Amino acid sequence: MFIFKPLHLFTSLIALSLFLTLPSISTAATSILPFSPTVQTAFDKLTADADSASASQLKKQYDSLLSAQQQEDTWDGKITALHYRNEEALVAIRQRIKQLNQEQLAKLAADVKQTKERYQPLFDLYASLRKQQEAAKLLQSKELNTVLKAQLEQTKRAVQLAKLDIKNKTDAYSKLKAATVLKVKQTRAILETASSQRIKIRSAKSSISSTRKLITAEGKLLTQSVKKGDAAAASRSFAKLLTLQQSILDKKQTIYSSEEQIAAIITKANTLLAS
Repeated sequence: MFIFKPLHLFTSLIALSLFLTLPSISTAATSILPFSPTVQTAFDKLTADADSASASQLKKQYDSLLSAQQQEDTWDGKITALHYRNEEALVAIRQRIKQLNQEQLAKLAADVKQTKERYQPLFDLYASLRKQQEAAKLLQSKELNTVLKAQLEQTKRAVQLAKLDIKNKTDAYSKLKAATVLKVKQTRAILETASSQRIKIRSAKSSISSTRKLITAEGKLLTQSVKKGDAAAASRSFAKLLTLQQSILDKKQTIYSSEEQIAAIITKANTLLAS
């Protein structure tokens, strides 16, 4: 049975909130086709009254434009799904960056502290013996000075070993701390490279927004032409709309490609973090 861990729950909730707040990229608001019932009736009459070549051309253009719109819907679904996965992955890796080696570092830091505390009585003893030796020198007691000197030498060796033990453990902590800081810095640097892809996405979205305005305007001209029964004008509008719609499809592919690049960057960062 799958156990939903707290981190999984946290990342999923954050990613879901990001997903729910994403601006809609659906084509529903700007789709020209299918026509409304009134316009569709006028279009059917237009193709029925037009010569066979014109009627065939209009129907082909209609189908091509409808297909292009459906392709955009497909791209929208793929983009949204991949963007959702990327956002979830970003939340997760940022959590891992914060937690990197924190447990090991805490243990090493505690070990250093405990080791220092354990050896403190030895250090205190050594300091006390030195003071006693200084006092013995002042008293000019050779016998006491000899005894204290022997004790001091023996204690000094123990102190040296204690300091070496503390140094080794402090070095182990410092080494892991430095390695952790470096890896975090390198991982964040890798993630930062995704910013160029986000710029491309924003640029593509801006271009799409501008193109939609042109589609809306041309769509109105198409509707007018259809209602007027002007086959030539309707065909010209269809041609313009197809060009504009293809431009949007190209931008949607660019957005998806950028999301793929972001996914690859996240994977690269995860690989480094796990090494």
